Parts: sequence; structure tokens; C-alpha cells
Amino acid sequence: MAWEEARDNGPPGRRQNYYCYLPGTRDWNPNVPRDTLKIEIDVMILDSAYSTIGWRPPRGDASDAGRHEMMLAINADAELVAHELGHVFGMEHEAVRSDRDRYALYQCKNVEGYQAAFKRAQAVYGTMSAAEIEKSLCEDVDFATQFNFMGSNYVKIPWPSENIDDSPVFDMDSIMLYASDTFSSPQYERLPASDVLASGTIPD
Repeated sequence: MAWEEARDNGPPGRRQNYYCYLPGTRDWNPNVPRDTLKIEIDVMILDSAYSTIGWRPPRGDASDAGRHEMMLAINADAELVAHELGHVFGMEHEAVRSDRDRYALYQCKNVEGYQAAFKRAQAVYGTMSAAEIEKSLCEDVDFATQFNFMGSNYVKIPWPSENIDDSPVFDMDSIMLYASDTFSSPQYERLPASDVLASGTIPD
């Protein structure tokens, strides 16, 4: 696997890089292939990033240009960039594996913004019980996303439109595995090391 920057046809050593957009516009540069990975550095945010996952087939319309993208905060470190490249190459978060609960204890209510998302969902779906709202926020990626709940990052597969091949075992050292306190509410701390079984699995 290899890649290169989009460049003009100048002589060796003097080729100029192309930008994805024409200068001063958000119009796609016609000299850049439409399936190019668009990388943007956002100087207005910190400690954040986003990438599309894997190769996306063309639709034959204007959305084809820039359909592969990576957005990085101005302070993104090497670990975060490696994580986002994992997405670009088609990797999902390790914690969305269908067998996740055998290896990790996920406490959905401890994710930052849970209570606010719960109240928003309650206001929209007044006939749903508290248990139904909780289940939907924690297990339905579309429902969680609808109410801007960060727990959407932990919803297990299968998702309706996803085809994910899991590796044989859960990889505790994966670059695609969030730290225990990622997206957690400030008042919650990581589980003590003594709570993690030597086998790496969670008891029934």
C-alpha cells in the first residue's frame, strides 16, 4: 500500500503540490482526482479528529469529490494521526466489536453528555419509557447520533449498513481502542487495575 500527494506535471524536483480546493473557494480542484483523501487542519479546535472509514464508492454526482476525508485538530499528535489513518484504511474502533462485552466493561451512563441526551430524547419521544431511551442511546447508533450523544462511538456492530470483519481476538493494544476515560464525564475515573482480570475478560 502506498500513496502520494497530488502534484502537477512539472519536471522532477520542481513539481508543485495541488490543493484539493481552488484557492479562496470550496470548489474542488479539477486537477485533483475525485477519490483523493482530503486532509484538513482545523486551527479552531483542539484534541479532536475525524476521518471517513475505508474506500467509498462513487455516486456519480458532486459528492464524489472529497468523499474521503481526514480532519485533524491543530495539536493532533502522532498517536491520533495513526488512529485516523486506521479509519482511512478501513478500520473501525475496537470497542464496537460484537464481542466487546466479553473483554471490556462499557458504562454508557458515564459517557459525557448522557443525561443531556437522555432529556432531549425524552422531550422528543415522550411515550418511550426510561429503559427504552437508555437502551436506544446505548445500543442504537442512529438514535445516539440524533441526540448528539458521544456514546455513538461505542455502539457495537452489526450496524445496518456495515460489513465488518473482526480479528480472532479483541486487541487490547490496538491503536483503534480508546483509552478508558475517552468521552467520559469528568466525575468518573478509570477502573482500578485490580478490577481487570488476568485473562482479559469480563466475568458473567
